[in-house]
Amino acid sequence: MLYFIGRLRKSLNHLYVSSLEAEVAEKTSSLTEKNLQLKESMDLMAKTQKYLMEAEKTAALGRLVVGVAHEVNTPVGICITAVSYLEDENKKMGKVLADKRVSKGSLEKYVHTSEEISLLLHSNLDRLVELITSFKQIAADQHCDELRVINLNPHLHDIVMSFKSDSKNKNVEVIFNIPDDLKIQSYPGTFNHVMTNLFSNVFFHAFDGQIEGAKIEVSASFKHNNVFISVKDNGCGISEDIQDKIFDPFFTTKRVQKNTGLGLYAVMNLVTQKLKGSISFESEEQTGTTFYLTLPNLQTEHEITQSDDIEPL
Repeated sequence: MLYFIGRLRKSLNHLYVSSLEAEVAEKTSSLTEKNLQLKESMDLMAKTQKYLMEAEKTAALGRLVVGVAHEVNTPVGICITAVSYLEDENKKMGKVLADKRVSKGSLEKYVHTSEEISLLLHSNLDRLVELITSFKQIAADQHCDELRVINLNPHLHDIVMSFKSDSKNKNVEVIFNIPDDLKIQSYPGTFNHVMTNLFSNVFFHAFDGQIEGAKIEVSASFKHNNVFISVKDNGCGISEDIQDKIFDPFFTTKRVQKNTGLGLYAVMNLVTQKLKGSISFESEEQTGTTFYLTLPNLQTEHEITQSDDIEPL
């Protein structure tokens, strides 16, 4: 009897172990399958994020183009008006000459008018050249991913002015507190994308149509091989209940105005991943918002190799 019980217990143990092994094998197979599904989902998410970032980068360049187009319209319009006026004056003078009624006074007036129009044309054409040169530089930088030394003052000035050209932003006072010789080695395309999106957010959200007394202060300094940039406005501020969401993808308070909600999300990703920096902000309703960026002075592979070759003292 004891022998039979022992055999039965052994058989039951064997069945239990076999059952456990089968269950473990099944769960392992299921876990492997779920891991594969998770990897596929993560790969898809990474591809989607890359696509969205590229889409936002294109959108940022589009906003820049619109800004420059607004700015270009003014000098072009002045030039067209000036040329039309000069054509009228030429016709009048031609008629006077044909009728042989020219006098010293009318000739002096014609010469004076021509000189004034010539100066007006020159100044506005110079402005056009300046705008187009700045735009070409920024547009080229948007697609440049090579490390390059960036002169911050003119760089940020050009980006801000592209927004100031919009009629609704013309009365926003922009103050620059940036040393003329302040430079950083970084990725100009990514840097421009970050700053374009950041300024776009400030101009679009900070004042909410109330531009009387509106002011933006852009400051930068260099310390411990890092550049510190702050963008401060005296606008409406960010509501406390959404402050923890502003860097989330697709979050926007202007959905009805066709905002994607990807601007600050792109800024956060590019600053932390590509530029190896950090971004934060402080905000108080009805007082304003300040964004803080810390960007390291990045090294090229050649510079890193050289620094690695230097033996410690």
